[in-house]
Amino acid sequence: SSGINAEYGAKAELEECRARHSETVSQLQLLLSQQQSLATKWRNAHCEATKQFEESSTAMSQDLNTLRKEHSVLTQKYQSIEKKLGSMSQKTKTLRENEKKMTKSLKLAESHIIKTAEELYSVVQNKNNLLRERTVMAKEIELLQTQLCNVPQYIPKLDLCQPEKDMMTS
Repeated sequence: SSGINAEYGAKAELEECRARHSETVSQLQLLLSQQQSLATKWRNAHCEATKQFEESSTAMSQDLNTLRKEHSVLTQKYQSIEKKLGSMSQKTKTLRENEKKMTKSLKLAESHIIKTAEELYSVVQNKNNLLRERTVMAKEIELLQTQLCNVPQYIPKLDLCQPEKDMMTS
């Protein structure tokens, strides 16, 4: 009976080992299935992440190229504006210098005009004075001619009363 008991104990132990083995294999298959599922999910997620990275990298690369082009254009515009500003500054300086020269020229011309006007005024005044003197002299000559024509007869008669005839005949 002890042999039977030992055989029965060995069978029971063998059955228990088989049951644990079956359960362990079942758990291993479940773990293997979960591992495969996780590996698939990881691959899919990795592929999606890589795809998104590549897309965003491409987009960023395009944005960077666009920004570089815009920077280049803006740099050229800036340089053009700087050049124009330099040119305008030079023109402004030249205009100021010309304005100073013109102001000096205008002052010089103004002084010449004033001097010329003063000289002209002096000439006109002299001419007016000469005309007045001429008028006074003409009146004095006329008075003297009148007085000579009214002189008494004892002075030899000179034909001074008609000086115009003498002048025409001579």
